[in-house]
Amino acid sequence: MSQKDEKLWELKEAAKWSLSLEERKKAIADLVNNYGENALPVLSEIKDTTVHEEIKKVCVEATMSAGKAHAEPAVKKEIPSTENANQGVGGKKQSGGSRRRSKKGRRR
Repeated sequence: MSQKDEKLWELKEAAKWSLSLEERKKAIADLVNNYGENALPVLSEIKDTTVHEEIKKVCVEATMSAGKAHAEPAVKKEIPSTENANQGVGGKKQSGGSRRRSKKGRRR
């Protein structure tokens, strides 16, 4: 592993796992400053790994400052209407209750 690759790995690990949010933010800033657009996949990985909304926000801002404002397309969340609420997989209507087979119709 080259020194540059090693430094990239160290910054990525610091941004993902450091106990201090400030250290994580600094590592993200260093990634962008030192690697520019080459840091985009790492920033995406960090954003997908972290549970801290503040770090996710910093990753998005860093991605934008690295020269790629639209690194990921926005995901549109659809809220199902009451009209479609009773539909199952493939749009098939689901029944309101469970149906039981009669004893006669069961296979043994």
